[in-house]
Amino acid sequence: MTAAPAAGQAKILIVNADDFGLTAGVSRGILEAHRHGIVTSTTLLVNREIPPALIEELAASDLGVGVHLNLTLGSPVASAKRVPSLVDAEGRFIRDAREAAARANVDEARIELGTQIDAFRTIMGRFPTHLDSHHHVGRHSPILDLVLDFARAGFGCCIIERNSATEAVLGVFQPGSCFFDITEKVCSPATSTRTSPTAATASSGRRRWPGSPAPR
Repeated sequence: MTAAPAAGQAKILIVNADDFGLTAGVSRGILEAHRHGIVTSTTLLVNREIPPALIEELAASDLGVGVHLNLTLGSPVASAKRVPSLVDAEGRFIRDAREAAARANVDEARIELGTQIDAFRTIMGRFPTHLDSHHHVGRHSPILDLVLDFARAGFGCCIIERNSATEAVLGVFQPGSCFFDITEKVCSPATSTRTSPTAATASSGRRRWPGSPAPR
């Protein structure tokens, strides 16, 4: 995927590796693929136990780091009592993305997604550069609309994949990082001022997402 270039500017290739935090091995592999390969960004599973050393290494890298929004693996970040439609009898997420989305209460899903974004801020000390979703749960209604709401509130720009059957969130990035090819941007060009999703500016610290608690 390539970002749309401004006049006179070269195209920018963004290679995203999701699932940082899934296992220590996956996380180390992403860092190695950045150092010695072509990976330029990653997305973090915030409900996983991640060794502090790996978080420190991630923060010290120049990877763009976003949130891998997750409603299908492990337990919610919010209390399971607050999001009962998202969990099974044991308080864990439903593994099947379609089923998870179909049974999700919109308000409860908004709480959990907002809590995951806030958890990212606690872990990384800044806002995410972009959003995507685990097991493509962001493809499915009503989660798709929620992800787009968070994207527009936080970034003003998001990327969606369109085909005849579905409209799927492919990725959500800071302004200036809109993709074309098989995607369509849904942001105002006037808001697009950056050329890379890896920059986290001080102004991003003033953003809040809908349904998200006030910054801690």
